[in-house]
Amino acid sequence: MRHYRVLIVSLWVLSCKAPQAVQDQSYSEDLRGLRPEIEVAKVERDTIMQSAEKPPMEGHLKMEIDSVSAMIVEQNKSKLWPGYVVQVYSGVSRQEATRVKESLKTYYPDMESSMEYRQPTYRVQVGRFFDKLEAAKIHNQMKSIYPRAILLPKRMTLNPSDD
Repeated sequence: MRHYRVLIVSLWVLSCKAPQAVQDQSYSEDLRGLRPEIEVAKVERDTIMQSAEKPPMEGHLKMEIDSVSAMIVEQNKSKLWPGYVVQVYSGVSRQEATRVKESLKTYYPDMESSMEYRQPTYRVQVGRFFDKLEAAKIHNQMKSIYPRAILLPKRMTLNPSDD
């Protein structure tokens, strides 16, 4: 009985051995005779340039394209885009928020600041940045004056008067 087990196990082990790939280096096939020959016509560069030049648009088609472009511009004005602001104050004191906003005008006169109230918190935010690197640069400068300043993502319109 034991001999059968050894025999079965040895046959199983030998049957599991991966077959070795047969490599025949003498095989080669030339298919050049079966491929069709295609001639490529040469086109002069001037001919290509003439076909690429388009006459100026006129008439109703131009007016239609202009009106669609105007609609796209209007939609993009009202669309919210991802951006960043630096929040320099967040608290319940309106006087403190107003003081911080006034001091921002002293330190950063060219940057616009806004104060908003969401019950029960006043927030003073400065800047409208669409580039995070630029926002981080200003944020690092403000940290020396306003240590509690944080950089916040904010969705905003392209036109600052719409916010």
